[in-house]
Amino acid sequence: MKKYTSLLIAVLCMSAMAYAQDSSMVYYRDSPKNEICLGYGLGSADIFAYKVLNALFIAPWSNGESPYSIRSSGVINIGYQHALSDKIRIGGTFLSEKITFKHKTSSGYESYYDNLHAFMVTSKLIYRIENKWIIYGRADLGMIWKEQTRPSEPVTATSRLAFQVSPAGFSYGTALKGFCELGFGDLGFINCGLTCSF
Repeated sequence: MKKYTSLLIAVLCMSAMAYAQDSSMVYYRDSPKNEICLGYGLGSADIFAYKVLNALFIAPWSNGESPYSIRSSGVINIGYQHALSDKIRIGGTFLSEKITFKHKTSSGYESYYDNLHAFMVTSKLIYRIENKWIIYGRADLGMIWKEQTRPSEPVTATSRLAFQVSPAGFSYGTALKGFCELGFGDLGFINCGLTCSF
């Protein structure tokens, strides 16, 4: 009799554990597994580096006023992510940015440009899901290709490692969500936009 009682208790415990595990996965099972993201970022790693170099090494030698004006179009990015579990999503992100330099000369201004395009593998870790809110962090790694256009010079092309680390991100909504991310890298220190789940 004790054997049967112990067996019954063991079966009930295992059933309870399985039910608890199954209940914790309800959101994952019932929610869409795919996401398309469209975002706009400001303060990319390139524009940050150019502005720091400009302020530290060029302006001090130009009577405190740099002859360079540096502007960015912002980082336009589009991505796709797939849910591997209720906490982890992976995918890819494509981005594009144009940086414009204006150089003050004795005869006026000269303009030249950096055109940047990158593809990065994206991983997202979800910290918490609360109603329509999702709080998460993300990390991206890939390659960036840069075309530099200079006056009276041929276009030069270079490449380097592309990255993004955004430990703080949140989204709000259901099938269509707004999102905002804070971090550092080629997407910018702030990246906001929309995601569509399906």
